[in-house]
Amino acid sequence: MKPSGAWLWWTMGSLMAAGQLQQGMPNVCPEHELAMVGHRQPCVQAFTRMMKIWKQDCVVQRWCLHYERRTSYYTIYKQVYRMEHHTVFKCCPGWNRKNDDEPGCLHSVCSQGICFNGGKCSEGISPVCQCSVGFQGPRCQYDVNECTLENGGCQDQCCNTIGSFYCKCPVGQKLGEDKKSCEEIDPCLNGNGRCLHICQNESGFAKCECYSGYHLSADGKSCTGR
Repeated sequence: MKPSGAWLWWTMGSLMAAGQLQQGMPNVCPEHELAMVGHRQPCVQAFTRMMKIWKQDCVVQRWCLHYERRTSYYTIYKQVYRMEHHTVFKCCPGWNRKNDDEPGCLHSVCSQGICFNGGKCSEGISPVCQCSVGFQGPRCQYDVNECTLENGGCQDQCCNTIGSFYCKCPVGQKLGEDKKSCEEIDPCLNGNGRCLHICQNESGFAKCECYSGYHLSADGKSCTGR
């Protein structure tokens, strides 16, 4: 039995779809393209013509032939074109497809410009880009926020930067040698804490005192008396 036209159309469409990249396939990315698309647009045309009609109660005889102008309408279709945005699916950067039977883009390809932020190309393995410390993603395009994991190991405040991070201590403390822990600053070691006589370290802040017989001035630093 000869197959119908509809069946042939459905079969060809299925074969074409089978060879196309689809969303959800491995290493397939959407791309937005601008394409010119043609559409059939209806256009109504009008024309007039003279038509013969039989008219009743004529002067000479009961019926006579008469002419009247009639308007007729018909529809034609013209092809119009406009630019439209549509989404297509292609292999993600760093991947390709050797034949249309493959369910996605399964072969890694590394070339100059594929990897960002110091990432190194690696042919034949996944992921294609081997990222340097502080970056992640298929092309090493994303920063790693080290502060989200155990506060980056910082005792107090963790500050994320592009590709790295650093620890910060509250006022009156400084970073230790490991650059993560905090230790108290002795302000009295720096210019006696600006005290004229005696400097006392109180939780990282300088407290000035005076020798016997003197009292602390209003500025909290100098001493007067005797």
